[in-house]
Amino acid sequence: MSWFPLELFLNCGVSEHSMIRVLFITTLVAALWIGCAARVWRVQSGPPEYALAKGKQIEPYSKMLERFNGFEVGAGWVDLRPFMRIHVANAYYEAGRPKRGLDGFIGTEQIWYRKLHPPGLIEGDIERKMLAVRPDTEPPVEALLPAANRQFGAYRLFFSIRINRRGATRGAVLLGAPTQGELESRASALLADPDSVCREGAAECTVFPEVCTVSPLVETTVNGEQKVFVWGTPLSAAVKNATRVRLTRLLAGKRATVPIEAKDANALRLPLLPGDEISFN
Repeated sequence: MSWFPLELFLNCGVSEHSMIRVLFITTLVAALWIGCAARVWRVQSGPPEYALAKGKQIEPYSKMLERFNGFEVGAGWVDLRPFMRIHVANAYYEAGRPKRGLDGFIGTEQIWYRKLHPPGLIEGDIERKMLAVRPDTEPPVEALLPAANRQFGAYRLFFSIRINRRGATRGAVLLGAPTQGELESRASALLADPDSVCREGAAECTVFPEVCTVSPLVETTVNGEQKVFVWGTPLSAAVKNATRVRLTRLLAGKRATVPIEAKDANALRLPLLPGDEISFN
């Protein structure tokens, strides 16, 4: 008994030789496609989850932030890397007024700092939105992170640390160290005894006021223009209403371009990383 597809072709007037040739070409094309797919990065929809994949190399969406700089949701800190920023926004109040709510609130001052390739942080733009003159007793926002505190090779931003030397206040803390190894050591000491590390005048530890918000940001390029997003922002925020999306990122040590299906909401949940280049239309 003949194999069904071959019999079908023969009944339609196609020779057995032609059929074998078609099957050979089809098999060859399929093999080439599979081989190419194993050599380029693409979005893998799972199971078990969405990831960027190239052959056996897998970058799950859920692990991207952690693999980039050790970030863990709920840990309360994030390490700064090149193409990352911190945005500092400090609130100001009339002299003698409690520093909370709107009563006596007179405005904000904002500044950002960019993490350089080790070492250091470079100061960015300052924006002042004040309804009245800042009290002389209150430092300007650029004075909250002195130059001496911006010379380290590694930095970790803690979102909230209780410091007793300031009357049991709780605020963001920027911890610096010459190397990542020393940063890990200082971070452990900070969590065990904050006041021993963040002693008055310690250049390696910057304690921001309670009324100050410090946010980690990532620098990206979107359609050729630099765009800045809050750490953890998904790709969808950068490509709204897109029909075609391409992401260029450092993957396995090399820059690679990955096409992203614009109509797949789950594919667009990919977290942005510093240095990402995005193009869409």
